[in-house]
Amino acid sequence: NVGFHLSDREVTLDMNGEVSLEHLRLIEQEANTYVWKNLPVNISWPTAEELTSLNYRSKLALTENVRIVEIPGVDLCACCAPHVDTTGQIGLIKIVNVQSHRGGVRINILCGNRALADYTEKQDSVWAISSLLSAKQPEVAGAVARAKEDAKLQKERANALQAELLKVQMDALPSPEEVHHVLLFVGELDAIALRNAVNLLTGKYSGYCGIFAGDDTNGYRFIVGSACRPHASGTFCKRWRIRSHDPGECCCHGRYPTDNVGVAVMTILSAYICISAHEFRIQNFHMENPRHDHLSYSGGLFVYFIYFSFRKI
Repeated sequence: NVGFHLSDREVTLDMNGEVSLEHLRLIEQEANTYVWKNLPVNISWPTAEELTSLNYRSKLALTENVRIVEIPGVDLCACCAPHVDTTGQIGLIKIVNVQSHRGGVRINILCGNRALADYTEKQDSVWAISSLLSAKQPEVAGAVARAKEDAKLQKERANALQAELLKVQMDALPSPEEVHHVLLFVGELDAIALRNAVNLLTGKYSGYCGIFAGDDTNGYRFIVGSACRPHASGTFCKRWRIRSHDPGECCCHGRYPTDNVGVAVMTILSAYICISAHEFRIQNFHMENPRHDHLSYSGGLFVYFIYFSFRKI
């Protein structure tokens, strides 16, 4: 024991070494056994001569005016803090958490009514989870693990179907002879499929290519790039951030105060081109599957902005 703190919410006990969960359970059980025995808590002030014959716990070498607290058969220590009259007045002792702390562990303990309130709160959660998953209360952890694994499999299936749909959408894009730059909006897509798709586009088209995956409500993840410059990726929903994958390039970030997703998209693309382009010529631009009519208008503004920004390059 290298630290102890008693507050109006909990007790914390710091140990200078690791304590296994099994060992903690045994300690907790033994502590509660002494509570149930309702042992007396004795207070005494032994003389200096009497102290020399007592085997008591103390962090300091004490010689006089020492207050000794004794729980018969359990503990004998020097302590100046208030104590209960009997161990039964403590009530239930419950270890609620243990975590690594400064090379040892910190143990969080609740007693009496606080321990009961904590149990009630957690029991309510177990009841709710048990009902939601149609599982017996002692089996909710296994039921949650199975539900998590099922969700993972469903997500993998959804991603596979989305990847197939994305391939169909990409195959339907105009040919590289018709357009040089493409921008594609799709539903939710995992990061690997998103990057692979952009890589395919930049290998096919000579200009800038971008895919925005998501929706207007939850925001978008995106990757934009070109065959001759590093890709950039990010997310946005009211706020946006773009990061170049070239270690020598910078990051751009910002926000848009309205629901005009098109303006945000084009601002992001403009920022990417500004931080990555050395040579740029506007020739043809194609936007596939825009989510709003104003995206087409924003696309025009984007091309207009890029043209006048880079016409001297």
